[in-house]
Amino acid sequence: NVTAYTDTTADSGETYTYATTYVSDTQESAFSNSATIEVFTPPPPSNVNAETDGLDAINVTWSDTANEDSYNIYRGGSQEVDSSTVYDTVGANATSYEDTNVDPGDTYSYAVSAIQSGVEGDLSETATASVNLPSPPSNFTATATNTKNIELNWSDNTTEECIFIIYRAETGNEVSPYDIMPKNSTTYTDYNAEPGVDYQYKVSAVVSGVETNKTTGKTAVAG
Repeated sequence: NVTAYTDTTADSGETYTYATTYVSDTQESAFSNSATIEVFTPPPPSNVNAETDGLDAINVTWSDTANEDSYNIYRGGSQEVDSSTVYDTVGANATSYEDTNVDPGDTYSYAVSAIQSGVEGDLSETATASVNLPSPPSNFTATATNTKNIELNWSDNTTEECIFIIYRAETGNEVSPYDIMPKNSTTYTDYNAEPGVDYQYKVSAVVSGVETNKTTGKTAVAG
């Protein structure tokens, strides 16, 4: 008297054809008419986009898929998404995700899939965004003003810097941090230069805890 059967081995996106027979004593009947069905797969989200939000986040957005229960977020590097590992999950009707686990200077790729009734759909198209380093100072110069002083000048290219780091070394050696200056500074005087010594200087800015690239080195000789 069984009149129904549930196939729990079916894969989403696949098409299956079924037919039945009945067995009476030792005989099996002919096949019934067949029935064909495609296992439902949630469609992938559309309009996926990724945009940098400052120096410490990327916002991923997409268009909502009908009747989904949740979304899986996948992330990868600049080349491709790691489709083997779910990076994070958000609930039904979500259309955005903020990734705060990013590093300035790196590029990230994202894809999103919809989950409905335990079935995961295909991944969306990939969206990529880069977390850019803040702009370093520009127009950097180093000029000896007398036998012991060397003056540095630069253009401040950001309104959000916390400090500037001054680097110094005798020419031929690797520069190392030498002094710091407060935000909005555009000049610095080294009062401890030895006459006749060739010094190399560089400067960088620190923005929200992130240091910019150093400027191209400039040299000067006091005296």
